[in-house]
Order: sequence, then structure tokens, then C-alpha cells
Amino acid sequence: NSTDGGPQTSSAAGNHSKP
Repeated sequence: NSTDGGPQTSSAAGNHSKP
């Protein structure tokens, strides 16, 4: 899964967000 906005993060589940 991925979402835009906010600091870039990652998890073992593969979720991540990025600016």
C-alpha cells in the first residue's frame, strides 16, 4: 500500500508514505 503526503516511512507490511 502507498499514500502521498507526510514524511517517508516504511513497515514490514510493505506500507509506505512519501511526500
